[in-house]
Amino acid sequence: MLIFRLIIAIAVILALFYVYRRIHSKFIAGRQYPTETKTIKTREMVRCEQCGLHIVKTEAVERAGHFYCCPQHADKR
Repeated sequence: MLIFRLIIAIAVILALFYVYRRIHSKFIAGRQYPTETKTIKTREMVRCEQCGLHIVKTEAVERAGHFYCCPQHADKR
């Protein structure tokens, strides 16, 4: 008889928990929170003609319309 009461008590507790979660989630879902938009700044990348390394365009060495990762690679061509 004790086990039967224990099973009933656990079932009632689980049912109450389920109902609480359903009601609580509806109230939280109904709220409108401000959305944060983060702007990610991207920079254009170019490929070194000598070694294939990708580097930011503003940091690359440009010679005759080609981009290089360093002056030594630009001088090899």
